[in-house]
Amino acid sequence: PEALLERIIKTSSNEGDLIADFFSGSGTTAAVAEKLGRKWIATDLGKFAVHTTRKRMIGVQRQLKEEGKNYRAFEILNLGKYERQHFVGINPNLREEQQRKQLEEKEAAFLDLILRAYRAEKVEGFITFNGKRAGRLVAIGPVNMPVTRLFVEEIILECRKKHITKVDILGFEFEMGLFPNVLDEARGKGIDLAPKYIPAEVFDKRAVEKNQVVFHDVAYIEVKPHVREGKRGEPGSVAVELTDFSVF
Repeated sequence: PEALLERIIKTSSNEGDLIADFFSGSGTTAAVAEKLGRKWIATDLGKFAVHTTRKRMIGVQRQLKEEGKNYRAFEILNLGKYERQHFVGINPNLREEQQRKQLEEKEAAFLDLILRAYRAEKVEGFITFNGKRAGRLVAIGPVNMPVTRLFVEEIILECRKKHITKVDILGFEFEMGLFPNVLDEARGKGIDLAPKYIPAEVFDKRAVEKNQVVFHDVAYIEVKPHVREGKRGEPGSVAVELTDFSVF
């Protein structure tokens, strides 16, 4: 497909032009555009597609560097992040007390929105829990930062104090390296934690009203590196083996 895309891009654009691919998949269009000296924008709804494209573009950069050719830096942007910032943003021109009140109102509206999208009922009287659904309590992570180990440990602490055994943790992002260790620790204490990603669709009013918002389970991978030393002056090699892939 690279040869075909090369013909299409050469025919329809000039060097320095902008090429856009809104279903980037594995990043073939972006890779060819970069090699031909075009600017590019690549988008995809799938996280695995984004990571695959990122890895591919790093490979293209290395190839162009070895060939002594120019290449551009690129940046990965997450649209949901900017939607969240807009949702909870406060007016800097207001007085401090008014800003605090506006922030409280927006945070309350945010929690109501997530609970409605998750089809959970609001609960009170808890420190870390915001709702309940199908016999499981629901804890919603912060809107502007990842769910951290400290956040999860506070949930576990309240679970132990109040004899809670089933919890869903909703978050836009989760701290790197958090899973599966913290889930195993909770399981050892008799607590079933289910982390789930809050999708960008929660900001789509029609999707929420039609119960079309899907909260996906958090996935993780485990890898094992294999390092081999080179013989007789030859370079060594490193291989990475995928040993486990799990979805909670």
